[in-house]
Amino acid sequence: MNTTNTTSHCREYCETLAEMLKGNGTPKGFRWNSLYAFMSAKAVNMPENAVVTQRLGTMKQCYRNATIAVLRQRKDGPLIYCEGHAIPSDVGIPMDHAWLYDMDKQTVIETTWTKPGFEYFGIAFNREFLRTQIKGRKYYGLINAWDVDFPLLSMTDEELTNAFHPVMEQLTT
Repeated sequence: MNTTNTTSHCREYCETLAEMLKGNGTPKGFRWNSLYAFMSAKAVNMPENAVVTQRLGTMKQCYRNATIAVLRQRKDGPLIYCEGHAIPSDVGIPMDHAWLYDMDKQTVIETTWTKPGFEYFGIAFNREFLRTQIKGRKYYGLINAWDVDFPLLSMTDEELTNAFHPVMEQLTT
């Protein structure tokens, strides 16, 4: 399944903001100058033809909703936590968001919005990485983890490979 050749409004959004922030320099210890540069380099488009609405949680709690759904399933369950940007059908601009990807059905599952978005651009994280990163934190979410100094922005390629779910390879080929 090739999801990288379609026009991506979310990718363009991230690339534009990354370019605007380039002049600020890259903070010491970070590999990317911004979350947008990180997303431009690592995120993928989720399959456009496979969005399923399944409202599992509270509105405006997408990170929590997706996290709880993944951690409540059995360890080898098909649901994968994804985070990045999505475009809600009733707003039309990219928003920070979290959702699920069902490996068995190869579908995006919307856990928060009442209607599916029309584009999902992000990163699929492995369950154990998600579990360890949120443990002891007040806030959910992995990419914009301001409360723990944005750990993804300083990780090596090997560390990121361990953090990302293997399904990322399928989504980029």
